[in-house]
Amino acid sequence: MHAILNKKGTEEEISQQCDLWEKSFKEMALKNPIFVRGSSFQFEEEYIKDIHRTALSTTINRGLRSMQEVARDIDNAMISQMLYPLMQAVDIKHLEVDVAQAGMEQRKIHMLARDVFATQLNTPPPTCVHTPLISSIKGPGSKMSSSIPDSLISVTDSEEEIIKKMKNAYCPSKTIEENPILQIAKLIVMPKVDELLIERPAKFGGDLSFGTYEELEKAFLEGLHPLDLKITLGKEVAKIFAPVKAIFNQHN
Repeated sequence: MHAILNKKGTEEEISQQCDLWEKSFKEMALKNPIFVRGSSFQFEEEYIKDIHRTALSTTINRGLRSMQEVARDIDNAMISQMLYPLMQAVDIKHLEVDVAQAGMEQRKIHMLARDVFATQLNTPPPTCVHTPLISSIKGPGSKMSSSIPDSLISVTDSEEEIIKKMKNAYCPSKTIEENPILQIAKLIVMPKVDELLIERPAKFGGDLSFGTYEELEKAFLEGLHPLDLKITLGKEVAKIFAPVKAIFNQHN
């Protein structure tokens, strides 16, 4: 229901995507995962009452703030998209989970949840864990998002597509802030490799090897060429994504 209310496709399209996600997660070696679709409990009377209780204690301004980073086409937002953050807060109670984990864009929704749990839902507030977001490869001001196809690198992209996108990605020399290439290095590649080898012709200084992200960042600030970094990271990202891509291809 979240996806439908947030204009992410028809009920049939979303149901098919859910099937694919379940198969993919199972094949990626999660241990005994439990999958719950919101539609299995979001029409129950007590759930609807909790949505109403939450709505009674949430101002329109706070609702708008909580959905700004998750809603599609925010400038023309529908009332349905205002329900989205309220439902996400109430979901935590009805799933009976103690910890809610999501990206940083969900933080305002989770803070709303913590407030309404204490004041309206008579439930202990959840612990909330938030993971970093990677900036759009187009440049500062937005995150990677499936709503903006040219903003992201997808697990279903081929190695050639990934390297092409990396080559064209925003990565100003000697700049750390909102640099998606360095974020990819720090959050995706370096945790997966023991050593990152950047191959370069001798006339450009020869090969470079890095064992930690900090070493890589220091070299970048000292003049490592963005293109050398982009090509190497593109190849590594393709290797990391390959098993996931195979699963998606298998079920598409």
